[in-house]
Amino acid sequence: MTSPLVSIVIPTFNSERFLRECLDSVINQDYANLEIIIVDGSSDDQTLVILQEYSRIISTLISEDDTGIYNAINKGICIAKGDLIKILNSDDVLEFDSIKKVVNVYSSLKNPRTEDVLIMGWLQRIDENSNAGRIWGRKDRIGYFENLLHPSWFMSKSVYNNLGLYDESYRIASDYDYYLKVLTCQCVNIVKMPEVLVRYRSGGTSHGFAGKSEVVMIKRKYKGFLLSVMLKTQIDLIILINKLR
Repeated sequence: MTSPLVSIVIPTFNSERFLRECLDSVINQDYANLEIIIVDGSSDDQTLVILQEYSRIISTLISEDDTGIYNAINKGICIAKGDLIKILNSDDVLEFDSIKKVVNVYSSLKNPRTEDVLIMGWLQRIDENSNAGRIWGRKDRIGYFENLLHPSWFMSKSVYNNLGLYDESYRIASDYDYYLKVLTCQCVNIVKMPEVLVRYRSGGTSHGFAGKSEVVMIKRKYKGFLLSVMLKTQIDLIILINKLR
């Protein structure tokens, strides 16, 4: 098949600290058929100045008020033209050649352009100085929590067309809601690549189980009351252990 178009959707808000590193990781990919969509939430730091430096490679730039990160992501998905859509947080970094590797897997599928597919891989945590840390992805589940690995996802546009966008009523854990929706429908081909695709920055809105209540609520929605209680107990225990360290 001809090289599929890959849409990179990057939501930004006051992202000046790590934005250049993020964009450089896209520019340095060994894959040309990309569109880069920036959805900015009216940043008031140097984010827009930095984006101007990269204007030659940005296909679309939206800068306006939004209601949160999933609102920004949904805007980007709606205008994306790619066969595959990659949501890339503005403080995360694509592993070198990750797009080319994903496209090779995508192109090897029997009917890639008519098949709903989610391609996901491992994540490597990095700190604020980009020092490498733990790799996540070797396990599909961590206790009662599905290891969704959202920063690694490459999703065919057809999945969003068929299952809808991210639920903006969740401020932090809408990615978890979407993953359980995908698992529940059993209509998406989930392909797991046993290698690091993205390096994700520790911290962020979900750091320290900030979205615990949303996660438990979502678990109950898809898996029932008992499993949601068990997940809450697991999270509470992890939080307690971390406090005692």
